[in-house]
Amino acid sequence: VFENLLNENLRKGKGTYYTPREIVHYMCQESLINYIFNVVGTHRSVPTMTVECVPTQKDIATLIKYNEIKDNSQIPETISKNAKLIDEKLASIKVCDPACGSGAFLVGMLQEIIKARQALQEFTGRHISEYDLKKETIQNCIYGVDIDPGAIEIAKLRLWLSLVVDYELEEIEPLPNLDYKIMQGNSLLEELVLGDTSIKLFDQEQNKPQTTLLENEEQASIDKLNSLHKKYFALNDLDEKKKIKKEVDDIEYEVIKKSVEKEVKKLEQDNKKFEFVTMGGMKKKDTESFAKNLSKQAQIMNVLNEFKKTDVKPFFLWRLYFADVFEKGGFDVVIANPPYVRIHKQNNSENTKKQIKRLYYSAYKDFDIYILFIEKSLSIIKNDGLLVCITPDKYLIREYGKKIRELILNYSIIELFDLSRATDIFNAATYPLISIIQKNDKTKNIQIKIAKTIKNIESDYKKINISKQECKDKNIIEIIDPVCNEILKKIFSQGKPLSEVLDKNQIFCGTPRAKDYHEWGKFISKNSTSKNCLRVLVCSNLKPYTITHKKKIRTVGLTIEEPYFYNKNKMISDSKWNDFKRTPKILIRGNDTRITAVLDREGSVFIGIYGIKIRGALTKSYKYLLALLNSNLYQWIFSTQNPSLKIGGGFFSVNSPQILRLPYKELSLVKQKPFINLVDQILEKKKENLGADISDLEKKIDEMVYELYGLVEGEIKIIKNN
Repeated sequence: VFENLLNENLRKGKGTYYTPREIVHYMCQESLINYIFNVVGTHRSVPTMTVECVPTQKDIATLIKYNEIKDNSQIPETISKNAKLIDEKLASIKVCDPACGSGAFLVGMLQEIIKARQALQEFTGRHISEYDLKKETIQNCIYGVDIDPGAIEIAKLRLWLSLVVDYELEEIEPLPNLDYKIMQGNSLLEELVLGDTSIKLFDQEQNKPQTTLLENEEQASIDKLNSLHKKYFALNDLDEKKKIKKEVDDIEYEVIKKSVEKEVKKLEQDNKKFEFVTMGGMKKKDTESFAKNLSKQAQIMNVLNEFKKTDVKPFFLWRLYFADVFEKGGFDVVIANPPYVRIHKQNNSENTKKQIKRLYYSAYKDFDIYILFIEKSLSIIKNDGLLVCITPDKYLIREYGKKIRELILNYSIIELFDLSRATDIFNAATYPLISIIQKNDKTKNIQIKIAKTIKNIESDYKKINISKQECKDKNIIEIIDPVCNEILKKIFSQGKPLSEVLDKNQIFCGTPRAKDYHEWGKFISKNSTSKNCLRVLVCSNLKPYTITHKKKIRTVGLTIEEPYFYNKNKMISDSKWNDFKRTPKILIRGNDTRITAVLDREGSVFIGIYGIKIRGALTKSYKYLLALLNSNLYQWIFSTQNPSLKIGGGFFSVNSPQILRLPYKELSLVKQKPFINLVDQILEKKKENLGADISDLEKKIDEMVYELYGLVEGEIKIIKNN
């Protein structure tokens, strides 16, 4: 319901996608299995426990999946003997979803905790109703945060419904108040960011409140908050609820206000030096500084007043709002499906982006927001705590994932579960991966799973165990598909990557800079008006070997047929314009289900397309390269090298680093001639008739490329099957 309340653009903008029940179920169960094993399943965890009584991970999995087995005799003795201890650990677990959306993981965790505790009741002798178990768990164990106030209301509604769903209404007590369990806020910011001003409300590096917040008065306020939160949870009287809520809000506001006032006082001090000026008045730079300081003060107080009035927070003070959790070191489990949105697509100001890059080690290059959620989650779990999240798999190999990979390799990576190859993958423009990371460095090995279907996620998968060192030393293909990796090694041993063939700047992208994107539309029209005009091409204009100008296209906010770009006032720099005019050049689509390469022999301005300038080693070999790029073998090489470049619908995001990783086998011009002849025939056929069938010629090129690299029948079969 929540996902469908959002229109399509808003849903994509927020990166909000429903997580299928099977995945929620799996992630919640794995969270509890690993949590219990960590706190009970080792002799070191409970020194008084004899070795024979220590539950194995398999024993714990039997407990967590007990309701699915439905056979009392299958509860292992190691579980029954430790039932009371396990029940206590489940009753005190602290679980959070920092991007909870409509609450799927919160409800999932609630259900799994309740099922496990009910299974233990036979052995603990403690019989509590399901309603009371749920209420206790919601009060003591479940926490959620989301930036969207509407999502928070739906998450609370789901938890309330989970309490009443199995009961007659007359048996139900008034529902608990979840205002301080499921809260609105920006999970990623513990600072107030205003333009180029950033007010540090908490010391994130030290992972604790600033010294000012630990003074007696403030500590007393935090202690009082904890007490009021617990009291508020069970209140039924409306007047009393209003009174307690006002008390809580006032305390929180005052704690925040103290930190903010420090910044305001600093600005006031800065302005005092401008109060007494000479008869000649202030210098221009002093006037600007004075005005800027006054503006900052006004901004700060406006945000503070708006926050007090609406209670919508552009930050989230984890150690203030959830102080009861951090008194014990942090959360035991963070479980999440965070937003998948690239930073350049966010509406945040450049200053906000700079502040985020300052706050997060993992904010590298053109990063995706989910990267920050991984880092934030690791900072709010306690030592030995667990992060269980589902994100795009791109952080494993994309350049922007470099820093987060470095970060998580410091911890125990329990499991990486690749869902991107599942035949029934869920409908989001991404290729998902479940990551289970524990905040310690006990485990040196990583379990990699590759799902065949989501429906049978717990049983239908391929499993590989590797060391963390192998993760550092090997590429992803070596790890998940050694057979394909051997074929790749054979191919690359016969030549070199394109990066060693092309010189610097020989490949370039035509996409306008973000700030020029909508400006470009002013210079595009249907008619060619002067020599300063070039045709505009987008990905849909490119088919293998061929450019079509007849298709109506949509780009930079326009829908237009056969558009031209008029470079008035040098909107495009001279050097870039000369690159666009250069002929011939090879063009490659920036997103496609394959590598699509064509020859541009007229000159064009292209958007979302990469151009390769014909010079140097390619001067006489560009048609040979064109044949290689469009061949079946090169489609396979590209998709095998870049499994995490898929963007949905079978499409790949094609970019220059990946193009430059493709192989190139140097041949004499005489040996290139058969390839060039076939390409010439294709170009001639397409010139006469754009719809001409060239499949026979393409098939000949495919066979010649297989032969070029000496591939045998078995290897060709693997490539064709993939």
